Amino acid sequence: MDQYWYWAAAVVLLASLSSGALGAFAIVTGRMPPWLRRRTLRPRLWGYGTACSSAGPALWAVSFMVVNSDIAFSALALVGLVLMVGGGLLQLFAERSDPAQP
Repeated sequence: MDQYWYWAAAVVLLASLSSGALGAFAIVTGRMPPWLRRRTLRPRLWGYGTACSSAGPALWAVSFMVVNSDIAFSALALVGLVLMVGGGLLQLFAERSDPAQP
């Protein structure tokens, strides 16, 4: 049964890295994916938010795979949760409230 946790953690880690790559691209170039260009005002802030919110699940997955101590697992899980929420807030601040307005 333990091997399934490793597979799930590896999938979460790969998904987090792929969305982190989109965030890094937005930070470096200031460009967005086409489906987000219309409603995003600040692409670099959106990139920082995406990088933070993708680092959260990655930390969570690493805590499942590596950490044996309950205290260290709880600390990594809490840091991952804070990164996910903080990154989501940064993404929210980077977008327009109404996409219909120019």
